[in-house]
Amino acid sequence: MFQKRKLPLAAIAAVTVLLTTGLAAPASARPGTWYDCPDKWFCLYDHYNGDGLFWKGINCGGPVYNIGTQGLGDRANSFWNRTTHATAQMLNWTGTRWAPVETVGPFTNGQNLSAGKIDEIDGVRLVCIL
Repeated sequence: MFQKRKLPLAAIAAVTVLLTTGLAAPASARPGTWYDCPDKWFCLYDHYNGDGLFWKGINCGGPVYNIGTQGLGDRANSFWNRTTHATAQMLNWTGTRWAPVETVGPFTNGQNLSAGKIDEIDGVRLVCIL
């Protein structure tokens, strides 16, 4: 026959604390951070402070990455140039030409775009540094 064993109250309390605090994510945790951008890439984010990675590029020397034609234009609020080899030129399509919005060198830490530049980027050109 099996005999019922009672757990000490302290053990029950410890398990309860573990289940309610140790396994749950903190309420302030948000998906997406600056570090969603891989090392040696340039990244654009939907929101301030590196939240909501939506585009990344690594190859320099080519034409403008036209993110507007991919449905990704006019939404960037922050960026990070983690490349070791490229200056990133963020551009706005005016309807007739590419206009500069912001240019940053390699190793540029994540930054928010200023108020007059948010939601304007339609293209990115990564210019190789020799």
